[in-house]
Amino acid sequence: MIDNDKYEQIKNMTLEELVLCVMNKHSNNDNDEQVYSIDQVISKYSFFTRYSLNKAILEDNLPYFKIGSKKYFKKDDIELWIKKQQK
Repeated sequence: MIDNDKYEQIKNMTLEELVLCVMNKHSNNDNDEQVYSIDQVISKYSFFTRYSLNKAILEDNLPYFKIGSKKYFKKDDIELWIKKQQK
C-alpha cells in the first residue's frame, strides 16, 4: 500500500516527470545510465542549445530515444559523443 505523501507526489506529476523518475530510479539501482530530457541536457551541458542538440542528432548521430513526442538521452551516450567530437 502506498502512503498518502507518495500518492500526492505521484498524483501531481506529469507523465514525463513520472517516466524520468522511474527510469532514473531504476538506473541508479542497477548502476546503469541516467536519462535526461532535452531541457536537462541543455542545462547540464552549457555548450548545447536546442539547435545544436538537434544538429548533433541529425548530423552526428547523437543517440536518443522517444517516449511519445519527447526525446531523451542517456548520460553515457552524451559523454561518449562529446569525447568523439573532441578527437
